[in-house]
Amino acid sequence: MNIFVKRLSFIVAAVLLTLGARGAGAAVILAQIIDMNPPIYGMTYVDGVLTQRTLLGQESYDGRFTGFILLNSAALREDIDLNVNIFSSSGNRLIGTLAFGGIAGGNFLHTSYFSATPERSLALLPPPSITINADRSFYEVLKFQADNNDQYIFQYKSVEGKVSEPPTALTFAIGVMLICVGRRIMYVHEPTVG
Repeated sequence: MNIFVKRLSFIVAAVLLTLGARGAGAAVILAQIIDMNPPIYGMTYVDGVLTQRTLLGQESYDGRFTGFILLNSAALREDIDLNVNIFSSSGNRLIGTLAFGGIAGGNFLHTSYFSATPERSLALLPPPSITINADRSFYEVLKFQADNNDQYIFQYKSVEGKVSEPPTALTFAIGVMLICVGRRIMYVHEPTVG
């Protein structure tokens, strides 16, 4: 089973499990922040259906995308203030920080994310905070229920150390070159009849 099918079945299972725990008519909103080193994408799912895929920035963003504005005229039940310190998979290097903030009664959840770069090092964010290690898995970093019983789940994932692939044109050019060299070798070494 490929990784896409596994992830999709995980999301569907999470939504189905959550459906049993929420009120009738309430929605489950899953917001994902994915750092591809670079760029950074934001994905929003409402009841398991992708409703938004947004490029948030290259190595940092400070703001929101539509998925972080509460839906269905909902408001926050309580203040939200949470910092996330993100370390490399080995746990020895701070590679990112993520912060959430919102005021009870409001319909806006502010988010900001910064990724370490060679030009910018990061400092640990203060409590209230959680710490995660980026290992290419999704981490649930925030979960809350709005005043209309909609459930919001925020996940973070870092794809540390971008895997490089040669460009298609380069691969094609190398292939053509090898075929030409092979044909030349065969032509030069053909026996002559005489």
